[in-house]
Amino acid sequence: MTTANEREQTHYFVPQPSRWPAVGAVALFCLGLGAAFAVNGQPLGKLSLGVGALILIYMLFGWFGDVIRESRHGDYQGKEDMSFRWGMGWFIFSEVMFFGAFFGALYWVRVVSVPTLGEMDYKILYPDFEPSWPLLTGPGITKPYQAMGPGACRR
Repeated sequence: MTTANEREQTHYFVPQPSRWPAVGAVALFCLGLGAAFAVNGQPLGKLSLGVGALILIYMLFGWFGDVIRESRHGDYQGKEDMSFRWGMGWFIFSEVMFFGAFFGALYWVRVVSVPTLGEMDYKILYPDFEPSWPLLTGPGITKPYQAMGPGACRR
């Protein structure tokens, strides 16, 4: 005869297949299509954005509602809780590594590669290159760097 404690240690809840990822994909498609239409001035842009946002809200409430119902029903025990915590920990770790790689690449470009390309060894390949940051000097660039104004994207 098994006790509740033994059952908790051997049981791992696996939910049934869900429709929510497909609903979320439809919502993101509508949002993307609506954004593309709205940027290009198409009449269906705002409608598609609204429909996509409503579908996304419906999906979020439905998916989170399913998870809350499963939790309140007692389907999640110690192993599931540990799995959720490890999953969140790995997600945070991956984000830290992503931004570390991004800023490491930016550092490499500014401190190592740009000054290296300005050395005498590379003057044969790039005779007009000046090792400065930001890289806004060179052939064909005649205007000084300045921020884009608010009306720059209007036709």
